[in-house]
Amino acid sequence: MADPLFAGIDLGTARVKVGMFDRAGRQRALAILPHAGPLTAERGEVTQDAALWWRTVCKALRSACAEVDVAAIAALAVCGQGPTLVTTDAKLHPRGPALTWMDKRAAEEAAALSRQVGHTVEGTGNLVAKALRLSYLDPDPHRRWCFQAWDYIAARLCGVPHTSAVWPEDELAASHLPREQFPPYVAPGQPVGSVTAEAGEATGLRVGVPVIAGTNDAIASCIGCGLVERGDSVILGGTSGGFVLCWDPVPGAWAPPSGTYPEPPGRRYLGAAVASSGLALDWLVSLFGAHDYDTLLEGAAHVAPGADGLVLLPYIAGLFLPYTVLDEAPLVDPAARGVFFGLRAGHTRAHLVRAVLEGVAFAIRQVHDSTIAQGGATRATLTVGGQAHSALWNQIKADVLGITVLTPEVVEAGTLGAACLAAAGTAYHPDVWAAARAMVRIASRQEPDPTTQALYARRYDEVFLPLYPRVRELFSRLGPGPHAQA
Repeated sequence: MADPLFAGIDLGTARVKVGMFDRAGRQRALAILPHAGPLTAERGEVTQDAALWWRTVCKALRSACAEVDVAAIAALAVCGQGPTLVTTDAKLHPRGPALTWMDKRAAEEAAALSRQVGHTVEGTGNLVAKALRLSYLDPDPHRRWCFQAWDYIAARLCGVPHTSAVWPEDELAASHLPREQFPPYVAPGQPVGSVTAEAGEATGLRVGVPVIAGTNDAIASCIGCGLVERGDSVILGGTSGGFVLCWDPVPGAWAPPSGTYPEPPGRRYLGAAVASSGLALDWLVSLFGAHDYDTLLEGAAHVAPGADGLVLLPYIAGLFLPYTVLDEAPLVDPAARGVFFGLRAGHTRAHLVRAVLEGVAFAIRQVHDSTIAQGGATRATLTVGGQAHSALWNQIKADVLGITVLTPEVVEAGTLGAACLAAAGTAYHPDVWAAARAMVRIASRQEPDPTTQALYARRYDEVFLPLYPRVRELFSRLGPGPHAQA
């Protein structure tokens, strides 16, 4: 019998990724496809077509399945963007567009829920608040289920409605939404069902392959880069990004609500997201009408560090910092915008690209510095996601953060993290943490260059950090215009 393979599906904001891995974490196949359509984004509304997601997932699965022995696929799991709300009918067909994690329209509902439950309900990322707003805007009698994005895909594969993130019962009760619209909980890494005949025909998967409950793509990426021990850390580099530190529980430090997502025993994942990380580069590339990222990055490599005086404030999808180095109040500014500061006539396309790479790294440093101030220092950090394919961007991050940056063999860590859940859910590894230890290996390391590190430190302290406070009050004067498309 062939050695078992585990399929990991990552439903990102801009792309679908499907990886096939063996028990040792060696990648046997990888398919990456952009979504069939762009984000629909206008005045706080940022939605996607979940039916198009499903078709893209099916296409990516067929592509990956063509590269392996399908009979060897022992299990699969799905991770994905979120919090993103998908509503469906009883047959799991979407009822309207999915409200993505960037959709900012549920602030009033979140505030009302906060008053009723006695704790803060964050508007942008709260699915109950999104569902409550949707019930007012579109009281659809055919709406049957409310899903996280990745659970929707998993349910389409196995026909079993479920959630892998606990629904807050106090918020559900306060919302007065029908409780039966929110599917039952299955813990990440536990079996949900098996691939149906309909899904098998659509995807190329063997009917009956176990479907294991997944998780959010950021958490899956933490698993898929082996973030298991105290002091392990990772730079997440997708459409959004951020920095995560594996540490002891720290009262007051930002982490997912306890029990919401899988975390190593006795540890917490501290950190936060950068709302527009890879999104900033995708936006810039779309303006150029280019699709060859390698050529653009090669051009940026010929621009000296500092981008000849050009600095990007990359808040094109708003700003959220749950805490700061100085222990100040959280920075929550959905009105924040992107700013190119220092433009001159001599700046070229390559300078703009270089400024994006550096600006995103500066934003990651904001999260890095505030996170280690809450937890503890880390001497090296991993980098994963699409950005980790770029040696230039990895080096910029090493120089901006001033620490060693490690790149694993599998940089599409969400797919590998989902595969770890699949392997654990079928007992090919004792648990997901054993799977992560066994299936992750480091491929390369980049050390900070002292001269460039000093230059970036000055630019960060003297320009990047002071820039946002000086322009913050001006953002609201621009009006609520459309958000950038991805």
